Amino acid sequence: METTQTVPETTQTPAAPETESSPLWTGPKKRRKWIKRVLVIAAVLALLFWMVVRPMLGGTAAVSGAYQTAQVQRQDLTVSVSGSGTVTPIESYQVSALVTGEILESPFEDGDQVEKDQLLYRIDPGSAQTALQQAQLSVQQAQMNYDTLASSLQVKAIGGGVVQTLHVQEGDLVSAGTAIADITDTSTMTLTVPFQAGDAAHISAGQTAQVTLSGTLETLTGTVESVASADQVGNGGALVRQGKIRLTNPGALTETTSATARVGTYACAAGGTLSPQLRQTITAAASGEIINLNVSVGSRVSAGAVLAAQGQAPEEMPPAAAGEQVLVQGIADILLVFPDHLELLDYKTDRGKTEADFLASYRPQLNLYAIAVEKRFAPKKVTYKGIYSFSLGKLIDAN
Repeated sequence: METTQTVPETTQTPAAPETESSPLWTGPKKRRKWIKRVLVIAAVLALLFWMVVRPMLGGTAAVSGAYQTAQVQRQDLTVSVSGSGTVTPIESYQVSALVTGEILESPFEDGDQVEKDQLLYRIDPGSAQTALQQAQLSVQQAQMNYDTLASSLQVKAIGGGVVQTLHVQEGDLVSAGTAIADITDTSTMTLTVPFQAGDAAHISAGQTAQVTLSGTLETLTGTVESVASADQVGNGGALVRQGKIRLTNPGALTETTSATARVGTYACAAGGTLSPQLRQTITAAASGEIINLNVSVGSRVSAGAVLAAQGQAPEEMPPAAAGEQVLVQGIADILLVFPDHLELLDYKTDRGKTEADFLASYRPQLNLYAIAVEKRFAPKKVTYKGIYSFSLGKLIDAN
């Protein structure tokens, strides 16, 4: 049996719409508009003040502050300039190696203070040491050659005496063996006279002799220097022996003075003529120009005295015609061969020249040497050319 339950309908009343809460106080609309206008006007006035009035006030203050009234007086005007730049050292140096090799020692660090001649690097000499030794030997040989040549260019007296004749004058070109001067030593004279062979047997060296000058009959004392041991046939067929007597020249004896002699009781068989103790003809030992004469006729000189000085004879070559090929031949004194470069040295014994004279005379020669050796040792280049002058005692850079 079905049971039906009836539920009474409930009538729902629609909710009323929510209403916004009202402010506590609402001013009039016209008053709010007036406040907005005031704010806008104030902003515009502030902007005008900032943009127009303020710069004018500031410029006036700046202009008024740029000038100052003061009493006229003399003062220093200081002008300051500022700028930027780079600090650089006054002098800077780049040290480079002259030889190739392994660095064995470098007794410094970056930032260290170094002094002049302080060791920076020690390099294994290697081939450079060998080249240096060869160069030193060449220098010694060149020095010996120079000493020999320099000695030969000085004409010296063999012994003391008086210059009787000069065969040359300054500026003459002479060759080896050319007579320069005749010198005789007349301070001591020698008289050679014959003695009878029987008398000569009783005369010996060292005995005192009396020399009588012909014409004046003045008697001088001399000393027997020697007596010949062999007989000669004298005047009239008599056998004689030559005896030499040495005597000091009082000043008036010449080579034309004749005299006789007596040794003890033994008189000479005939008279003779006095001759100087030493007679020498000095000759040049090398070719060259007489650049200086230190003596004149009548000058007394001692053994070893320099009579004249020579310079090397100039080597003259006729000029080549245009386009003509000229063969140049020469020998470089020293060529230093390094692993990466070459150095050329030449020794000169010229005297009386300046450094400029050496460069003018021999720089072209070294340039030709450099061309030749660079072809021989290509691709190495000659980085240094030098001329060593023995007379100046210095090395001249000919680069």
